[in-house]
Amino acid sequence: MGNRILLGAVGLLSAFAWSLNKNQSIEFVQDLNRNASTDADAAFHNPAGLAFLPADGLYLGGGNQIILEDRSIREASPLLQAYGHSEYDGKIHVWAFPTVQAVYHKSDWSIFAHGGPMGGGGKGEFDQGLPQFDNMILGFINQTGAAVVSAVDQGYQQAFGDTSLHVTKGSVQQLGYMRDLSFTGDEFTYGGTFGAAYRILPKLSASAAYRFSFARNAYTGTAKVSNHTLAYQGSNGLNGVVSGGKIDTALTFQANHVLDSLWRDVDVDVVSTGMAHSVVLGLDFKPDEIWNIGLRFEWNSDLILENKTSALVAPDGLVPYLSAYANGAKTNITEPMVLAGGVSWKGVQNLTLESSWTYGFYQNVDRGGLETNYHNSIFGGLGARYKLTPTVETSLGYAYDWAYKDDAARTETDFDMPTHYLSAGLSYQATPRLKIDGGVMVGISQDQHGISAASGASQTMSQSLWNFGLGLEWTPQL
Repeated sequence: MGNRILLGAVGLLSAFAWSLNKNQSIEFVQDLNRNASTDADAAFHNPAGLAFLPADGLYLGGGNQIILEDRSIREASPLLQAYGHSEYDGKIHVWAFPTVQAVYHKSDWSIFAHGGPMGGGGKGEFDQGLPQFDNMILGFINQTGAAVVSAVDQGYQQAFGDTSLHVTKGSVQQLGYMRDLSFTGDEFTYGGTFGAAYRILPKLSASAAYRFSFARNAYTGTAKVSNHTLAYQGSNGLNGVVSGGKIDTALTFQANHVLDSLWRDVDVDVVSTGMAHSVVLGLDFKPDEIWNIGLRFEWNSDLILENKTSALVAPDGLVPYLSAYANGAKTNITEPMVLAGGVSWKGVQNLTLESSWTYGFYQNVDRGGLETNYHNSIFGGLGARYKLTPTVETSLGYAYDWAYKDDAARTETDFDMPTHYLSAGLSYQATPRLKIDGGVMVGISQDQHGISAASGASQTMSQSLWNFGLGLEWTPQL
């Protein structure tokens, strides 16, 4: 049937499995554990650590990530096995995921800014569509056919005054089904963070920052059905009155007439936008040149998207399934409060060991009465950086993401799966002030189960991820 569905990579397809938007620097891609950083990337990961930068002056850093993700959804429902697909494979490509940070350090003070996508920027392709669309259309066709069968039976019952008559008994419905689906999603949430860090004691610093987030999601889609014919055979009919064959003919004619009169190809065109504000507080404790401990707390205001819909066309029976795209409809994509911490250790020459954790208070976010289907999440791991030479540094990292949804909340457009991450990186000090950073990360997820919103059937979901990052750092002469 040559069908394709296109979706935004973040939000609607759940942000590369990031439940807490942690991939905000190339250094993170290298070792996955930056919550105790005292480099310029601490502008996001450990703001208070910026008070311990080694020299006064301007620090700049930034880069881009390319993210490639494979996904698979399997749903063994009778309708899909008969007429659709039992497995839907897709690919998500994010070619532009830029992050940037700037810090000016003077004595005990650092003023900093960080910018990066909190989500969005990419395209997903599912060549067989998604289960929810086939379920939606097939369910509509089957319900229409069942209504016609019931109406024919009731007509004969009324004509003969006998409610026990079922002239359609024994009939078997056959469906001819071909469709072409398209759905494009352009999702983007960008956050800008601005703040200051101050060394309040020789070994202790504090930070405070403000973050502004703006989200804009645009969706356009169609569902065109080129064949939705129904045919019936096997009806018992009514002896001496009407044959089963005539009942089958009547059912076939009436069902297709009703379908043709009710069906309208689906057309959706909607833009949703929203803004949010956050407060980010931090502490950093550096007892000596070996140990460093960072702590960060984020409070995020509600991020509510409101639709401006220019087109929403569908058969009346399917409009409830598209309520998320109605004009004025609101969607809550609020990030939870976050408490994050990390430890770094430099007890061996040229070696740095790092450990981080990030805890999200998802149970505190308003989910419209569905809070029991969500739980708090934690992302944690270990990383290492080693200087092979004065100009070349390598890095390795591991982290595990304990995701925040249970099976009842997980959907085919928002997997949120527990995931293992492995990373490796290479940094080259090209000049005394310029460093080039590169990293690669792979995410391996355990298969999880979800519940189809359209059919109620159990779904099995799989995904894997590759992330490639390249960036530059500019520092004062050390």
